Amino acid sequence: MKIVNCSLLQQCLLWSGVLWLTLLAGFAQCSDNGNIPSSKQQESAKQAGKPLYFVLLTNNEQSEFWRLTEQAAKKAANDLGIELQVIPLNGNPLRPVRIISSLVNAPKKPNAVLFSNMKNTGKAVLEILENHRIHSFIFDNGFAASDQIGLPGREYRFWQAELLSDNEASSRKLTQDLIEAGLSRFTASDPLPMIAMEGNPSSEVNAERLLGMYDTLKKYKSAVAVKQVFRTRWSTKHARNAVLATFQRYPDVKLIWAASDDMAISAAKTLLEIGKKPGEDVFIAGFDRLPKVLDYIDKGQIVNSYGGHYMAAAWGVIYMYDFFNGFNLAHRSMQLPMFSHKSTGIPFETKIRLGNFEEVDFTQFSKTLAPSVQSYPFLTQQSH
Repeated sequence: MKIVNCSLLQQCLLWSGVLWLTLLAGFAQCSDNGNIPSSKQQESAKQAGKPLYFVLLTNNEQSEFWRLTEQAAKKAANDLGIELQVIPLNGNPLRPVRIISSLVNAPKKPNAVLFSNMKNTGKAVLEILENHRIHSFIFDNGFAASDQIGLPGREYRFWQAELLSDNEASSRKLTQDLIEAGLSRFTASDPLPMIAMEGNPSSEVNAERLLGMYDTLKKYKSAVAVKQVFRTRWSTKHARNAVLATFQRYPDVKLIWAASDDMAISAAKTLLEIGKKPGEDVFIAGFDRLPKVLDYIDKGQIVNSYGGHYMAAAWGVIYMYDFFNGFNLAHRSMQLPMFSHKSTGIPFETKIRLGNFEEVDFTQFSKTLAPSVQSYPFLTQQSH
């Protein structure tokens, strides 16, 4: 009887040890995957024969900038065989969290979400995606240093990368273009009166463009006098009202700095309404380099525009496609150059300038599909 009890005890101990080893091995594997997105996770994301499924959050459906963003991203996704769902937020700060919460609880979850930090909702979106182990890519509008979010991969491991425009540097150049145009036209001994029309105060893009403007103004402090900075919130209606108010308050204004092309065009139209000639009586400059602004620049009604960053989401689609195919495994913060109307030598420049994305084969920029691609030609600098 004692021999039987000993045999049973040995068997129990043996099976108990096996069970614990199995549990510990499983726990170790889960811990590793929870810390660093592995190649196994990437492979499971591309389940047998199923295309990758990405979600792109855009802002304002009525804005040409966001329409171009969507069109370029859709063409890139189509070329790469990615299923892309585009969801407009229309400026509603409540929508990002609601939409992402719905997506992560849906039967079919996205492999990646591409979005902009609209009205400081980015952190909440990152947290939800992180908790559900869904990869993310931020473009256009990032975080301010004061937000203390850090770089991709530091706090949020599934935040794979960000691609942000060089707004500050471009604003310095654009502001200089505007001022030099005015100085070459007007010879008055007094400083040239100027107004600025900013975007949304909560936007990091807006803050960077204003900072670049102010940096350049320091160099021209004896030549230019800023009368007022209007909080026009990217709105063409507010821009029109700002111009009307300007010439009631400051009838001698000679320079108008606009944080977007839409507002710059609105300013040009309003000047014509009140009997002033843009490009002769008043000089205007803007951002985004939209196709529709080219006519105003060619006519001399707008001095210049920096932009082309409506391509950022399309580049993000390519970047994340390559990630799921084993490239771009390191977390990255990248910078996208903004080009002016006068820029040359840019890949398929004419097609981008005119918004003819259907004529662009985006596979030529993928490391997966074009083995000769060692680095992305649309980037100026990369930091790890």
